[in-house]
Amino acid sequence: MRSNSLLRQLVQATLSERRMQPVQADKLIIRLNTELLQLFRQPEVWQEVLARTQSHVGNPDPKVIEDLAEMAVEEVGEAARKAESYVIVNVPLRFLVKDTQKIANKIDELVRDIGKRYGWLVISARYDSRRNQNLIIQLERNYGDRLQPADIPTFLFHTTPIWNVEKILRKGLLPKKPSHNSHDEDDDWNDEKKDPIKTGRQYPPRVYLTSSKSLAGELSLSFQGDAYAEAMMTGSTSGIETYILLKIDARKLLPGTKLYVDNELDNSQYHGTSFWTYTRIPTRAISIDSQDEKDYQRFLAAIEEDDF
Repeated sequence: MRSNSLLRQLVQATLSERRMQPVQADKLIIRLNTELLQLFRQPEVWQEVLARTQSHVGNPDPKVIEDLAEMAVEEVGEAARKAESYVIVNVPLRFLVKDTQKIANKIDELVRDIGKRYGWLVISARYDSRRNQNLIIQLERNYGDRLQPADIPTFLFHTTPIWNVEKILRKGLLPKKPSHNSHDEDDDWNDEKKDPIKTGRQYPPRVYLTSSKSLAGELSLSFQGDAYAEAMMTGSTSGIETYILLKIDARKLLPGTKLYVDNELDNSQYHGTSFWTYTRIPTRAISIDSQDEKDYQRFLAAIEEDDF
């Protein structure tokens, strides 16, 4: 019974991967730029562009306004471009329209829809209507460079808050549901009540692993957000959450598990040490790394004392 269930999971994963295979970046860029141009030439949006253009130049001549507006919109046809292994969409809304929020929503929806159909996903977005910021969206391939079985390190690591360890040891590491963080270091003024676009880092349902303990340590600090920034300024670690390093035995991964290289770290010292998978990591492959075992035992003891 268990083998049949595992076989079904493998078949479903294989079919899903085939459906989600990404097109080449150049094809995605052409499609994005084409549809962005079409969006800005829709009557409602075009009137926004005309009004914004007139407010810039102050010339009442309709022909002059229309020519300048057309020149501005033509630049939208180059808004999407390739940046290393990513595709970046950068639209200077403050120069194009008055109601930047409304058009930003349209662009955001358009880019996500095209990305989904072409095998790419949005991993970050930056925008703030109150500061007339450019709308910048970054897309990544659903599937990137896959590690060959012979290249997979014997042991990998995953960092997680200490309170989450017990659940992981019971259920394994499950691909996270899509999430977003609207408070990253480059977008710390964003207010989702005013800007409904999901901004900041956006994580697809994957499990992230690394072969570097140093990287895992740095990630655990970066996950702290404001608490870490405050600790750096004040020297107090009272607001810092304890993270535990989990050790993953790659020899015990589920059959058919595929690991892909995380391209976000290509330009860092950790190039080639970060990976992700869409496959669950089973409990049999997970243990607490020896350097954090004592911290976790103290945590459990404290819980037992509180319960008593």
